[in-house]
Amino acid sequence: MLIDINTCFGATPTRRVAYADVVTRARMFDEPGPADPTTQEVDWSPDNLLAILDRHQVTRALTCSLRGKLYDTVAGNEETWQAARRHARLVPVATLDPRRDLAWQDEIERCLDRGFRIFRFFPDAQGWSIGALPFLRIAEALAAHSVTVMLPAGGWGRQTAMARMLCPLGLKVVAMGALFGVVAESIQVAAEYERFFCDTSAMCTGGMVETVARAVGAGKLLFGSNSPEFSFEAPYNLVASADIPEADRERILGLNALQHLLGEGAAHIGVWPFPAPAGDPVERLLRLCDREGVEYAVCSSGLALYYDMQEGNAELAAAIAEQYRLLGYVYVNANWIERSVAEMEQYLGSEKFVGAKVHPRFSGVPENCPRMADLIAAVAAHARVLLMHTVDR
Repeated sequence: MLIDINTCFGATPTRRVAYADVVTRARMFDEPGPADPTTQEVDWSPDNLLAILDRHQVTRALTCSLRGKLYDTVAGNEETWQAARRHARLVPVATLDPRRDLAWQDEIERCLDRGFRIFRFFPDAQGWSIGALPFLRIAEALAAHSVTVMLPAGGWGRQTAMARMLCPLGLKVVAMGALFGVVAESIQVAAEYERFFCDTSAMCTGGMVETVARAVGAGKLLFGSNSPEFSFEAPYNLVASADIPEADRERILGLNALQHLLGEGAAHIGVWPFPAPAGDPVERLLRLCDREGVEYAVCSSGLALYYDMQEGNAELAAAIAEQYRLLGYVYVNANWIERSVAEMEQYLGSEKFVGAKVHPRFSGVPENCPRMADLIAAVAAHARVLLMHTVDR
């Protein structure tokens, strides 16, 4: 599983965003050369972002529209939400701007109603301070909804101030883009505050990932690439080649984000042999997710489980097709391995399906049976994730 927590899309008035001003000041009156960062074209389109994710087999990517950062948060959040609805792989991240007086109150409610659970801020690009009272009021409002806040790590003292202000409110805080000069502060703050995390997008000095992981634990690091502005390969390779246990690498590259940011849970869609509230099962599931603070649910079919694998998988695909917060498991059955392979080939090419699911008890094929071993081998050839129920045995 590979989850990138630091991506964006949209447009900008400059060739590059992050370091354009710095480079312009540094070169003074020199003519820009062909490799000057301010003269490099960046394809900010959603299509290019998706191509990068495809090329590197990224399971999920947290993203936001640059329109919200650079111009209009309301329109930017709308653009982000629409992109996530079209592409299940994209996880929408909202942006808010304290300079917009009290307009942020309505925007928080609108974003929460649409399922946003991560809010990203850009004080440096927008020219405001995290010490300003308007930002504190926004943070207090967000704290009532158990969301995550992303902020640039900035210079010395920024991460400490972020943690002191936001973590006691109950917010999870992710420091984005901590450069080597402030990683010592990142380590101290992450050790002090349980809800404080760092992305790895700027930890591009050899040995830095290992150093932070050993100091405060791999659970404090979340993989981010800052795509498409910067190369995906550099931050990825430094995690992939880091001298850390494989379990820690898997946590940094995806499991930490799944646990701390995405709030995903397993769910079922269908009719069950016990009392359940009336109404559409999809709407009922979404209401339950809202109530419990679950941002995404990965669903399997009750019809496939209890009665007909193929009909159930088809019903599930139709039910989740237009629901960007709902993803699916293809149900497979060890009694019919060839049919199960056909089902995986039909659905796992879609962004809406993340893996396969098998239930030994309902199929009547135990976990330690040779047929189950054959099914698992077939799943391994087609899926990155297998969910197996081993209860009731």
